[in-house]
Amino acid sequence: MAQDLLKEQIDYPLTIMYIPLKWCGFAYKIFESVLGSSQYYPTGSMPIPEDRLFAQFHSPQTKEIKHEVLNQLCSSQSIIRVVFATVALGMGVDIRGIRSIVHITPPHTIQAYFQETGRAGRDGQPATAILFYNNRDIAKNKPGMQEAVRHFCQSNGECLRTFLLTSLDANKKYVKPVSPKHLCCGVCKLQCDCSSCTA
Repeated sequence: MAQDLLKEQIDYPLTIMYIPLKWCGFAYKIFESVLGSSQYYPTGSMPIPEDRLFAQFHSPQTKEIKHEVLNQLCSSQSIIRVVFATVALGMGVDIRGIRSIVHITPPHTIQAYFQETGRAGRDGQPATAILFYNNRDIAKNKPGMQEAVRHFCQSNGECLRTFLLTSLDANKKYVKPVSPKHLCCGVCKLQCDCSSCTA
């Protein structure tokens, strides 16, 4: 992601990366290292937070920094392209242009995952959600981890979108399929037989 941001700069799709607080600073430092002086936009800008292509949003930050990040994200002129966030960037935030949500480890509940991924695509345009996890992240002895989250992570035969919606009490018969299938989820993408996927 850092390499892509370095290349694309302001054209990089607006992305929220939900990441545990203990790793936020580490991810931030990686981006600083990869982007160097190119982390500020436009080229030659003062090295101030308002001109940086990435930011952090978590509870230990001051209200002023959180306010600045939210103001930028809600603006069509936002310089920020990637935000390393915790659950502090949660409900009540309506940011229209988010194109991608990345989770580094899953939340403990399906409701939290649905709510956080729901930050993307609020303008009606296509958006993606990517979830990175390992077996330790969803282990049976992980405190507070819902069985539904384990099932979602390990599912490889059923539509993940349908699973999410029915987990939130949607009636399965009213969940309309996405066409073409590769636009739905990772499982459906593997089953897609449209001309783009079979070529």
